[in-house]
Amino acid sequence: GNGQALTRPMPDNSKPPELVGDTLRVGVFCDISPRYIVYEKCQHVMHIIDRINDKKDGFLDDLLPDHRLFYSMVQTGTTGCAESEAIRSHFDQLYSDLNGVVATIGPFCSDDVAAVTAAEWRAGADVSTVVLAPSSTAPLLANVGAYPNLLRLSSNDKHIQSAVAALAERLGWQA
Repeated sequence: GNGQALTRPMPDNSKPPELVGDTLRVGVFCDISPRYIVYEKCQHVMHIIDRINDKKDGFLDDLLPDHRLFYSMVQTGTTGCAESEAIRSHFDQLYSDLNGVVATIGPFCSDDVAAVTAAEWRAGADVSTVVLAPSSTAPLLANVGAYPNLLRLSSNDKHIQSAVAALAERLGWQA
């Protein structure tokens, strides 16, 4: 159901052991419904984490060779952006489920990313977790002072708009 954590690779879905040097804890934000594309992205993320952890399958065996990834997925229950307090609550849940989080994959929406990477909130919550944002494109998030420890995996809208405008000009397209 909504908010149920799936913590792996513990066979019984229990919390991973206390932090040890070779353990990296990763939180994954997902949508609750398999009908939405974000759910599929989350399935890909979990599959890749499982492949990284399997050091004998010949696939990504050299990536983090001395580490084991534990992950927990939190289902946000939204198909768009959540309220700041709701997404921060999900972030706190991931932190609790994993006895600490080194990084999260997601959230996906720019407003949600802003909520969990805002410097003021991070300072008050004593949070330094790295947030990998797969599809956040808002130009305002480029301010590393205001949104620390944010790694966006998509280009910012400002750069995309400039590129599209240059392409249109080069090809002689007119509105």
